[in-house]
Amino acid sequence: MKFSNRELQNFKKKYFENPCINIWKYLDDECVEILKKMGITIEKNRLYTEYQYDMIEVDVLKYYYSEKDSSGEPKEKISDIGLSEKEYKKIVKVFDKIANDYNV
Repeated sequence: MKFSNRELQNFKKKYFENPCINIWKYLDDECVEILKKMGITIEKNRLYTEYQYDMIEVDVLKYYYSEKDSSGEPKEKISDIGLSEKEYKKIVKVFDKIANDYNV
């Protein structure tokens, strides 16, 4: 599929410059604590661009898609940062909901 220069510019502007995603409204206190354990801070009254959302989602999913070491174990484990499987699944589910709601 080929895009015109104008279409590409519109996409870039929307992706990088249009803050429209309200992550905070999806988070309860437990989610905030889970993200804190992951080293991720979400600002309460801030809208995020699609690019910013994608970067945060990469940090959330890095444990899900972690490369394996020579023994077949993930290099980055949620247990290394004090998260349970239940907590991790909860935050992944929240980010899936955000992605679906904002079509990102």
